Amino acid sequence: MDKTGCIILVLAWIALSSGRSNLSAQETLSDAWNVAVTASRQIQAENRTIESQRYQEEAITARRVPRFTAESSYTVLSEQVNANVDVSSLTGRESTLVVPALDQEFGTSSINVTIPLYLGGKIAAFEKAQNLTTQAATYQRTAVISQIRLEVTQAYFGVLRMEKIKLIAEATKKSLDNRLKDTQSLLEQGVTTQTAFLSVKVAQANAEQMVYESNFGLRTARSTYNRLLWRSMDADVQITEIALPTSQPDVETLTQLALHQRPELARLDALAQALTAKSTGTRADVLPQVVAGISYGYLQNKTLAPNDVAQETVGMTWTPFDGISRAHATAMERESIAVSQMREEMGSVITLQVQKAWNDGQAARHKIDVAREAVRQADENLKLVSGQFKEGVATYTEVLDAQSLWTASHNNLYNVYYNAILAYYTLEYAVGNI
Repeated sequence: MDKTGCIILVLAWIALSSGRSNLSAQETLSDAWNVAVTASRQIQAENRTIESQRYQEEAITARRVPRFTAESSYTVLSEQVNANVDVSSLTGRESTLVVPALDQEFGTSSINVTIPLYLGGKIAAFEKAQNLTTQAATYQRTAVISQIRLEVTQAYFGVLRMEKIKLIAEATKKSLDNRLKDTQSLLEQGVTTQTAFLSVKVAQANAEQMVYESNFGLRTARSTYNRLLWRSMDADVQITEIALPTSQPDVETLTQLALHQRPELARLDALAQALTAKSTGTRADVLPQVVAGISYGYLQNKTLAPNDVAQETVGMTWTPFDGISRAHATAMERESIAVSQMREEMGSVITLQVQKAWNDGQAARHKIDVAREAVRQADENLKLVSGQFKEGVATYTEVLDAQSLWTASHNNLYNVYYNAILAYYTLEYAVGNI
């Protein structure tokens, strides 16, 4: 690149950086995480699911509380109901007396209170199962939050990457614009050939296309970022640059940490334990069920006295051979084993995620030094070839090749740099730190 192109690239970068520093709406990665998580409809849905599970806990716990019911009714019979009373002992001969047993129209009412005394541990087991189910829903929400943060991180650095690619494309085009003017001037002086002019013109057209592509690429990157934050797709995006974080500990330590704190594993653990607890509660159906009751009833009747009566009862039901309950309990036990096996599979997947992210990060960090050296050499090469071309030593083909190498090396440096940053955050996600 010639001197003018280099100055333009530097000034554009300074303008972009200084412009950002003066914007009150400048957004950090942490800000973007908070906005995305708060606005996410998926997170809102997970919150509603957790609320639902907590109400289920309340419903199960309510089974321990005495249950109060009140009933009332009014009945009209088609005809009078009578009772035949044997009065032979009173009259000395065989005879009956017909007396009303029920009024043809009457009302009834009752109040009942039932109290569970012993249900074989069913309520405690179902309370434990529901509590674990709620925990599983909470872990699921944590996993979704981590996934959203990773997606936001990818979009965040996607914007920063495309901003750099756009700067490089614009600098390349500006350099080739100037070179095209110089070549046209040389052609008019008869110093160079039409072939050289056409080659530079083609290169300049390609650079212009590169600018268009980078503009549309940046627009798409910003739209992706805005969608994750539930903003208008064409909203302005002003975000801060982030330096490459320091490298993480060794992969073995990170793997053990991931297996300990990833919410996906904790969720599957909770679900497996919940199914075991449900199985225990279901098996309690074959144990004696003891319930106490207190009731008060009133029957509107002219014949009976008194019309109201209270009673206390203690009842027991026992179904020692209940094939349905046993089958349901066994099914839940098998499902619990299946979830535990899924947990083992997920552990293997997470281990691979950590290994891959760690390897990608190490490789990208090593590539940065190589890419920086390539940029330094490309800068020097373009400077030398440009000088040689002016002296008539180098050909236009060598100049265009040098320009292409300059553009490719700078693009590669930013790609490698942001790949290293993304690898860092991908590893943080794999470990369960974000």
